[in-house]
Amino acid sequence: MLLDAQLLTPFLLAAFENAARAGAPPELANLAQDPAIQEAIARLAAWDFSSPTGIPEGYDAADVDGVRAPVVTPEEAAHSVAITLYASWLGHVMDDVVNDRLAALGLPGIFFTSHNLIHQLLSESPFTGVGPSSGVDFFPEPSALPAADRRDAVMLGALHDALDDLASARYAAAFGNSTNQDDYRWGKLHRVTLEHPLGGAYSIPPAAGFTDSRPQLPGLARDGGFQTVNPGDFVVTDKGSNAFVFTAGSWQRHVMSPGDPLARPDGVLGFANVAGGSSGDSSSPLYASQLGAWLTVDYHRVLMNARDVRAAATRVELFEPPAP
Repeated sequence: MLLDAQLLTPFLLAAFENAARAGAPPELANLAQDPAIQEAIARLAAWDFSSPTGIPEGYDAADVDGVRAPVVTPEEAAHSVAITLYASWLGHVMDDVVNDRLAALGLPGIFFTSHNLIHQLLSESPFTGVGPSSGVDFFPEPSALPAADRRDAVMLGALHDALDDLASARYAAAFGNSTNQDDYRWGKLHRVTLEHPLGGAYSIPPAAGFTDSRPQLPGLARDGGFQTVNPGDFVVTDKGSNAFVFTAGSWQRHVMSPGDPLARPDGVLGFANVAGGSSGDSSSPLYASQLGAWLTVDYHRVLMNARDVRAAATRVELFEPPAP
């Protein structure tokens, strides 16, 4: 679950409710009457803050041991679209609220996502729009409106910009300039690549039999997001079909428990997964042999004592110093 979305999405939903009220100023009412914004708000209101890929070629935690489910359920598809809408909206909020104001002051922008900053600016009570430490009005327009209405106009304006952006040439490789929100599946954007130091054919994809998610969309589609349990962080201020690709994550996962009921009482029950497998040789069958299970957040038993390791050995190599 995306904790930052749980924190910030309610501000957008409240902005729409304010804009849809009777007597709302035209700057808000016009946004609330936009059918695309109405549809997006309904999707975000029904979102459970999960982050499924929403595509059959995507790897999700709901899949098992790297085997991808051939069918995407309607619920997964809906939540997949919602996280795409949220991530794009948040990037435009960062630009419209923070970076535009910093630029106007001759200051450099912020090129990472500061969820705490956005939350602080949105949640001041009573809301004034002025940052408590900086004294800067981060919501100066439309100037004729009270501060709270300016904030809501910016929130909905960012959603409007996000929807335009997702249908633009910048996302054409992923969404084909579509204005149909059903097409905005998270797995088309959120992809992982494992870059080998030697690059080229050693990186994944294409090594170890893994192929790109789709033509013009390099990487493997995977669920997750910013600071999820299965992290897949990205720079939300970047935009475009390849802006959400990530190359870092929890490459090693270990779960250990004292006492092994499957072996002996004084042992250790262990499970683990290493994204790249146990060999760095791309010609080895152990190269990326665990990657499928890593992508779907699954584990394998770890042999925790020498007896079991010897019994399971497929090859033994001895390294001895040369004779004097």
